[in-house]
Amino acid sequence: MSKIKIGIICMAVFLAISLLLESSAFPEESDHPVDKAMAVYALNISSPIIVSFSIGTIIAFPGESFKPDRHHGPWGRGLLLQIEPGVAGGKVGIGYADKSGMGGHGIKGVLLRTWGEPWLADENATYVGVEAFAHMGGFRLGVGPLYRITDAEDTSRWSVILGIGMGF
Repeated sequence: MSKIKIGIICMAVFLAISLLLESSAFPEESDHPVDKAMAVYALNISSPIIVSFSIGTIIAFPGESFKPDRHHGPWGRGLLLQIEPGVAGGKVGIGYADKSGMGGHGIKGVLLRTWGEPWLADENATYVGVEAFAHMGGFRLGVGPLYRITDAEDTSRWSVILGIGMGF
């Protein structure tokens, strides 16, 4: 399957989920908790896995909940669990996320495996690293170092996550 077809499929899935979770699904703003967990998702273009779709959940910290906001979605903070399959690799992450209406930020530890022809990394290699991310108004930026833990070509063991996207 070509990279373009995979990108189109990812965009279609992203749009379908967006329609299901449109802002009218949230109640009027109040102080009542919505939930103890919140789904998060994003469509990304990044190194090294090129085009990817991430999906995960933020689990509220003990004693906290996500608060509703009809215009901007729920807000709160908690433990982030995320998976991200992509054209040239896959990534799993665990960390901290804070979603505040239209904005948010977080940091997560990641385990990343490459295949195909990744950007700025060796193919068929495994990396560990840290990714910091922020989003505002639906746009997402992510950056972080990666360290290769498998033997591969005679190249640097270091790589980097550089990405932009839509979603959290």
